[in-house]
Amino acid sequence: MQKTMAGVQVGILAVAAVWGSAAVVCAQGDKPVAPPVWSTSLAAGLNLTRGNSETLAANGSVRSEAKTGKNGVILGAEVNYGEAEQTQADGTTETEKTVDNERAYAQYRRLLTDRAFASLNGEALMDDVAGINYRITVGPGAGYYFLKDDVNTLMAEAGPVYILEEDEDQAGNTTKDDRWALRAAERYDLKLSATAKFWEMAEYLPTFDDFDNYLVNAEAGVEAAMTTRVGLRLVGQYKYNSRPAEGREKGDSALIAAVTVKL
Repeated sequence: MQKTMAGVQVGILAVAAVWGSAAVVCAQGDKPVAPPVWSTSLAAGLNLTRGNSETLAANGSVRSEAKTGKNGVILGAEVNYGEAEQTQADGTTETEKTVDNERAYAQYRRLLTDRAFASLNGEALMDDVAGINYRITVGPGAGYYFLKDDVNTLMAEAGPVYILEEDEDQAGNTTKDDRWALRAAERYDLKLSATAKFWEMAEYLPTFDDFDNYLVNAEAGVEAAMTTRVGLRLVGQYKYNSRPAEGREKGDSALIAAVTVKL
């Protein structure tokens, strides 16, 4: 519990550092601008089965965005949990966690030209099933919008990141690591209609002194509005760690369906 709480505290500090830096830059902009207007959405999903099989899968997330002048900030958090009850050969049942992860993130971007931008990114991740007690990733970046119009947005960015991590193998042994890595990322957003959108993103994080030690994160999703505030979202996620803790799988994938609410 203490090691987990330590990871949470470090993660909160990392994300807060990104937010604090963004606030300072926004406050010191070239010209006075109107206060930012925040756009916040919540998402939640639940899948429950009973009978021959008993499973539970739940997810929740919150995301807030604000733009003012040349500055943009994104804050978010997500939680996923799942368990399944299995019947043993002797007739007894055993409950096994299938998913248990939490993630908080913060992103800040400042336009330098109409398409070029500087960024600051922070993320805190915990994944009990994957053996990640905590993984903190913080670093600056520079990027460019290759497409930027009312329908399409395509951007890419790269920069150094500092990674602080504690992993746990299936025997309960922990390993701590801190390293500098390169973060190369891209994101594409497509407005399908006035009420529907599609997006995909991918990032590659190889360690500077050993490119065989790397992380890959990818996501693709679609969202459609049912009313002015309520919508449906379907997201596919993939995470890959070339060097996981002993006994853990390298890749994890998830398909998440949720109802969204705009505040």
